[in-house]
Amino acid sequence: MNDNDLHFLMTLNQERSLTKAAEKLFISQPALSYRIRALEKELGVPLFLRSKTGIELTPQGEYLVEFATKQFNQIQRMKEEIHAIESEELMGTIHLGTSLVFARYELPLLIKEFLDLYPKVKFNVVSSHSSNIFTMLNNQEINVGIIRGDFKWHEESHILFNEPICLASMTDFKIEDLPDIPRIKFKTDPVLYHQINQWWNERFNTEPKVIIETSNTDTCLEMLKAGIGYSIVPSLGLQDFNGFVQPVKWLSGEPFSRQTNLFMRSQVNSQPAIRVFTDFVLKFYGDKFRDSKNSEEQRKNIMRLYLDFFE
Repeated sequence: MNDNDLHFLMTLNQERSLTKAAEKLFISQPALSYRIRALEKELGVPLFLRSKTGIELTPQGEYLVEFATKQFNQIQRMKEEIHAIESEELMGTIHLGTSLVFARYELPLLIKEFLDLYPKVKFNVVSSHSSNIFTMLNNQEINVGIIRGDFKWHEESHILFNEPICLASMTDFKIEDLPDIPRIKFKTDPVLYHQINQWWNERFNTEPKVIIETSNTDTCLEMLKAGIGYSIVPSLGLQDFNGFVQPVKWLSGEPFSRQTNLFMRSQVNSQPAIRVFTDFVLKFYGDKFRDSKNSEEQRKNIMRLYLDFFE
């Protein structure tokens, strides 16, 4: 059975006459009759009942015509989408998951610039802690994830950028004074939480003076702006903060940084909208980090920290 057979069946169902169907299809009646008989032989069941008044569908014929209609419509949509892709009229839906901070500071501009190029693409976006997004990716609830932190992913992955982990406060201070300064602690992924504790424990033998624990970085930033204390925050979340910011390092001198990665499932590579979007994201961040002047204008705080930290 091929595309022509699907079209023959649909037309014959509409006309209920071999003569009229053949005229509409621009073929001879014997040729159409031959093709119907060949289909019936191939499937081993009668599809049409012939009478003096025309033809009627058998139950098997009704099922096949319904199936043919669905298949024909899907094929037509496929052809339209392929044509649209060739003409840069990309279509499709991207199920995307991102970390909370990325969704706030990076995603709006990223999607806007993408939709400026491909306005017919649709997005279904979920934002949560990176560990939750990673779980959703594993469970195939999303097909692309932009995730911060060190997660082991065995399918396609790309590093978008590294960001410094920073000390932030409204007033300047020395690192050795941290045990005596009030700390504002925010809820983060277990991986980063463990790394921050490691960084602290290799420098100090005492517990930090935590006076406030918050559920998210937004509340933490407002507490910082009020001058209540200091916090240890990834630089991506400090774009709205104008106080004292100092990137930190391990005692070995290595930068204390956090990766932002693009993860995707291998089986979605063939979907044009997803492939074009992931290529766009990689180019977006490649260009951003190569062009420091343009990056300063777009992301003054994070890029200043990035350039100072990794220079």
